[in-house]
This record gives sequence, structure tokens and C-alpha cells, in this order.
Amino acid sequence: MTQNNDPFYSEENMNRLRKSIAQMEHSGESPAPETAKAMLEADRIARDPNVKGYASIAELMEALDAS
Repeated sequence: MTQNNDPFYSEENMNRLRKSIAQMEHSGESPAPETAKAMLEADRIARDPNVKGYASIAELMEALDAS
């Protein structure tokens, strides 16, 4: 995977991705490049305090109904 100046490819995120891929490979699996990128993006979103999250489906449904 190529690193660039995009924060998406920060060293911390790349290390998390490498660890996840290593765990998958150890179990006999290997993610496709698109899957690896999606894993990294999901991790970034999960750790971003500016991204709205929901503790339950009910909470999400309430927010959707309110909009």
C-alpha cells in the first residue's frame, strides 16, 4: 500500500491496518485491497470525534425520524 500526505494514511492508521491484516493472514485469510482500505476508513471514522455515532439502532432511528 502506498503512503501519501493524506491523513487517511497516517503512520498510526497504517500500523492498525497492518496489525489487522496480519491477524487475518494468520487465520488463513487475506483481505482484498478494497477491503483493507475499507477497514482503515472504518477505523478512522470510529475514532473521529466529529463523526456522529449512535449507541443503538433505536437512537439512530430517532435521529432519522427527527430529520
